[in-house]
Amino acid sequence: MNWGSCCDGVDSTYRILAGRSDTITGPYYDRSGTNMVNEGGDLLIEGSGNKVGPGHFTLRRTDHGDFFYIHYYDADNGSGGTSTHGIIPLTWNEDGWPVAQAQWSANYRFMTDARDDRGHYYGLLHDGAVMVEDNTYGSVLDLTEDGAYVELPAGVGFARTYVAVVKLHDSREDQRLFSFGQDDDEITLVPFAQVGRGIRPEFQIRTGSTPKTISPSESLELDTWTHLAVTLDGEEAAFYFNGELQQLTDISLSPLDIKPMHNVLGKHHEDDTYDLDGSIAALRVYSWALNPDEIVAPVPYIDHPAVETTYTPGVDLHLSGGADDFMGVPLPDDAMTWQVEWHHDQQIERVAEINGVADSNVMLTESKGFYRIILSASDNANRVGDYHVDLYPELSDSLTLPWTARYRFNEDAQDDLGYLDGTLEQGATIKQDNGEGYLVLDGVDGYVNLPQETGTWRSFGAWINWDGGDPWQRLLDTGSDSDNYAYVSPANNDFHPRFRIRAEDTGNGFSVEGPDALDTHEWVHVAVILEGPQAIMFVNSQAVAVTQSVNLIPSDTTPILAYLGRSLFSVDPYYDGAMDSVVISSEPLAINELMNQCEPESDLHPYP
Repeated sequence: MNWGSCCDGVDSTYRILAGRSDTITGPYYDRSGTNMVNEGGDLLIEGSGNKVGPGHFTLRRTDHGDFFYIHYYDADNGSGGTSTHGIIPLTWNEDGWPVAQAQWSANYRFMTDARDDRGHYYGLLHDGAVMVEDNTYGSVLDLTEDGAYVELPAGVGFARTYVAVVKLHDSREDQRLFSFGQDDDEITLVPFAQVGRGIRPEFQIRTGSTPKTISPSESLELDTWTHLAVTLDGEEAAFYFNGELQQLTDISLSPLDIKPMHNVLGKHHEDDTYDLDGSIAALRVYSWALNPDEIVAPVPYIDHPAVETTYTPGVDLHLSGGADDFMGVPLPDDAMTWQVEWHHDQQIERVAEINGVADSNVMLTESKGFYRIILSASDNANRVGDYHVDLYPELSDSLTLPWTARYRFNEDAQDDLGYLDGTLEQGATIKQDNGEGYLVLDGVDGYVNLPQETGTWRSFGAWINWDGGDPWQRLLDTGSDSDNYAYVSPANNDFHPRFRIRAEDTGNGFSVEGPDALDTHEWVHVAVILEGPQAIMFVNSQAVAVTQSVNLIPSDTTPILAYLGRSLFSVDPYYDGAMDSVVISSEPLAINELMNQCEPESDLHPYP
């Protein structure tokens, strides 16, 4: 049943409670035996992550398991949350009670940028925030530059556990490690706060002028990596310092009371005050309150298969991942174990176990139910942590084998990887230099015709040398017509790069736009990656814009056409300029994986 208030965006308090009865007319009781008409009911799902105010439960049973449909307000879509339809897997415990598979987490390891390894909440670097090498971690986020910060999506703030591994260089009071909030309401961790007789870290959650606070018994040491964690279970807050529980305090406030729509690392969420002078090696947030064992457990991550991707029955699936200890320090490969489970007809069968490797392959054979890919890791203290990705079978008629195409344009539009050759059309030519070349499109009628299968892409990247001109030229356009498409353009009406996807029967579609115009008459790398429910745009390998809750992928556009340099809209201009080292993939590649497929900038030839 629905409980709470609805229809008020992220201010909605809707949640879904469960009870059961022997008869359809009731009475209905929860697990404790309380009648639901007397305020009984077990919580099935409440607002968390980007899903605020969930309600209107509808059950659907399929060959791949049980699911329930909900209505919710998407905190990552629109300033006050957009009304959205969601589908969530549903399982049943041993006593026959429903369990929503709605837990989520975000894991920022800061290897190349502020990518969430869980594939949901990509962050953006601003004003001098950079990755720097570190002997222990390999790479860490450096926020020592004045004004440097990281912008995170709204959904990150609606969590119950916040974890960070930090090193501070200055003991100024009231610096913000993170600040998640809206207006004067805030969830924040202050590394150096005046607490009692000393200066210690302090977690604050506030609505209005008076914060609820909790602090550990120890103080941070400058230039020393320190693990800080806070959990909120709805009744108590717990503060952990280097994995040790140091304080419990009664705090009933939750992120649902704060509605944190503006979330940043390194400063206050509303202005440029309280800059952090330090580095962050890891940031993790969880939708549930971790227990003490979970706080210090290893943290595995799965690079492949990616979240919200599918598998092809009877085809080898590549597995790759890794793990860190609770302090964020990488663990060796022999600490890891892969397990593959087949879930079907309310049963679970283990079909594979692979020990001591970070990379392997496994064949998934069944087309019914789903597979759970689990990566677990153990540390020197024999503590064990795990993470999993659920995969459902590919049901479309499109090319189902994972593929990547690479076009170097040394002679023609041949795919260097040997699968998906394109053809030069009209005024498309190759300019060669010492046996190597690049594509030149004349802006009149030149384009490259790509195979239909490339319309199922999830990653696109290209070096471009754009001559400028009218907006709405195309780097890539795939789909079936002007109502069903996925395109990348170097310039919208404001001359900012744009990705847009639309399928005719799904509404207005989704867009992501870069904040600045692209440089002309020089080589610039442009990429778009569709990872999980988000679209990320990169310029010169740095994420510059992200749109969460993109509930479409290019295969949803029924693609039969695919072009480089030409639009599916007949009125749009052709691309005018050069391209080189175009990479298109059915997989959501990490940006470093995509760039590894491209020629380095130093190998590009002068144009024109």
